[in-house]
Amino acid sequence: LIIDKGDSPTPSTGHTIDHIGWNMEDFDDLVTALKKEGTEFALEPRPANHPMMAYILGPDGAKIEIVRAGAH
Repeated sequence: LIIDKGDSPTPSTGHTIDHIGWNMEDFDDLVTALKKEGTEFALEPRPANHPMMAYILGPDGAKIEIVRAGAH
């Protein structure tokens, strides 16, 4: 995976890469810590076709998906 910051920051929605995601072993602990730090959620944690998932907003509005590992 290669990431290169462009000249002007724009949110990822609607572009070539809409979002990037990670499968997290410690999903619940991570969500708790992120909320405590004031992280903005674009989509609150919820089941999506079984696994728990959420979207947080990263720098410049980029969406970052987190998914509970091992959920089927």
